[in-house]
This record gives sequence, structure tokens and C-alpha cells, in this order.
Amino acid sequence: MPLDNYQVLISAILANMNNNRNDTISGGENAWLRKLNDVGLGKIGTMYCPTCSEYCGMKVTPLFFHGTIGQTLLKHQHAPHEPMPDQNSVPSLFRYECVNCPTLFWVLLYYGNSAPRLAIFPSKSGGISTKLTPPDVSYYVDQAYKAQMVSAYSAAMGMYRAALEKLLQEHGFTGKLPAMFAQLESNKKSGNAPKWAHRLNIEALKLTKEIADSQMHANEIEQLKALSPHFMNQVQANFIYLLHVVYEEEPRQQATKSRLNEVLKKAKGKQQ
Repeated sequence: MPLDNYQVLISAILANMNNNRNDTISGGENAWLRKLNDVGLGKIGTMYCPTCSEYCGMKVTPLFFHGTIGQTLLKHQHAPHEPMPDQNSVPSLFRYECVNCPTLFWVLLYYGNSAPRLAIFPSKSGGISTKLTPPDVSYYVDQAYKAQMVSAYSAAMGMYRAALEKLLQEHGFTGKLPAMFAQLESNKKSGNAPKWAHRLNIEALKLTKEIADSQMHANEIEQLKALSPHFMNQVQANFIYLLHVVYEEEPRQQATKSRLNEVLKKAKGKQQ
């Protein structure tokens, strides 16, 4: 993915830069990294963890720095709208570690298509899946995530579409996507739809399908350039929301209710 969000990358200076010096980082570059710490970049960034099914803090270990990435990050801190990094800062390699579980992420900063790119690959498949996402749905979500990581946006949209189709099939909807959308809307009106259906914007799902179709059946190459990094990040965020609403929200609410009932029983027991 193009490097349009540096939150986690900037935290590469943070986590254990003082404790984990690496021979691949030059002495001059270390000086810039120490200076970055001095200007207050000591916060761990966050990223979605497929194991925890939520955004988690990341411990970032630099494995290999190239060129002037420290200087570039410092410049970006003071002028966040300046482009960064340039081809003199790549390639660089990092390891992210979720602070809540053992999941690792291998992060490559590289330069491609005349723009900086950041590719992130987790040690666990699933991409942006949740704990309760069925394997068939998770497979397509994982494919979409991997395609998006290498800026293959048309392919990613195709996989998001396939994941959406499989999700609805898993809940008993039949036919092609337009027919399944119609069934979902009809069930909502009749009161027979699952609870999660009332939390979704079906029009947004239809648009996701239409955009994916436009990419898979494009007549001109320019159509394939319509998807921006910012738009794809929004698609990804929307899919995270979708998976949580469909698979995680109700079980989480039930678990919370059970814990509250347990506490209530204990509290009443002490009063007797």
C-alpha cells in the first residue's frame, strides 16, 4: 500500500530503539533516530491485529534501515504534509509485534510506481478477519488484504466482493449478489432479518459490489486507476466494521451480560 499513514512506521523509532541497536543502522542514522525520540515520537502506533480482532499497539523493531530514513521521518514530524520517504530511504525492513498477543508482522518499506510503498504481512493469515469469521469468508478477506498490501487494488476489490458474497451465502441468502441484497432488504422489512442486518447500510454494500464489478470488467485501463490509497483504506475499515457487526458484536454482548450476571450473583450473595 502507498505510505499514506506513517503512525506505525514513525513508532519504529519508538519501541526499543534505545535497547535494540542494530548493526545495519549506521552511526549517523542512529543520531537522527535519537533526535526523533527527543522531539516526542515515543508512542507505540496501532494497527489491526487479526488474532486479537481489534486495533492493537505495536512494538516495532527496525531490522534494516537504508539511507536517510531517520532524517526523512524527522522532517515529516515538523512538516507532516511533506512527501516521504524518497527512494534514498528504501529499502527498509521492520518487525511489528502485537503488544497483546504473539502475532508478528513483517514490514517492507520500498519504492514502486514512482511512490513510496509500505507492505505489511502478518504471521497469521486472515488479514482483517475476526476471531469468529468463518474460514471461507476469512480466505477471501485474507486475499483482499494481501492484494491491497501490494497496491493491487482492482484485485483487492474483487476479493472484497467475493468475501461479501460468501458472507451472505453463509447466512442462507441465495443467488447472485443483487438477489441476495433484495432478500436481505425484504427480510428487514418483514422483521425476519438477522439482528446485524439492521446495523448495515445495504446501499453501501451495493456500491462496493458495483465498484468491484467495474474493476473486473473494465474496458479501459484508466478505469483501473480510479481506486486511490485513501479510498482503499476506507473500504478496508468498512469491511472491518462489517465483520465485527456480523460475527463479533452479539457474542461479545452476550459474554458481557454473562459476566455482569456472575458479578450480580456474587454481590447479592454477600448481602444475604
